[in-house]
Amino acid sequence: MGKKEIKLKGNLETVKTAEYLIDLATSLKAGDVYIQKGGEFVSLKPGAVVDFEIEAVKKKHKEKLVIEISWHTDGKDEFGGDEMKISSPDLKEAK
Repeated sequence: MGKKEIKLKGNLETVKTAEYLIDLATSLKAGDVYIQKGGEFVSLKPGAVVDFEIEAVKKKHKEKLVIEISWHTDGKDEFGGDEMKISSPDLKEAK
C-alpha cells in the first residue's frame, strides 16, 4: 500500500482548534481516526498502546504546543510511559 497523507496547517480560532482536538480524542477512544480534507481522506486505526509526545515551549513573544501520536500497526508496542496531567489553572483548582 502506498503512502497516504493529509496535512492541515493554518490559523484557526482557539475554540475551533479545541473542537478538532476533542474530535481527535473521541476518535482515538473509538479506535478509528478518519481525517478528511476536501475529497481526500486518511483512515487510521490506532493500537491499544500509542507513542505519545508533547512539548510545551514558552519564549518571550511566542508560545508553542506540539503533540505527536504514533503507533505500530504490527501490535509490537509496549506501555512504558509515566503518568502525566494536562489542565488549565482554573480546572486544576476546581478539582
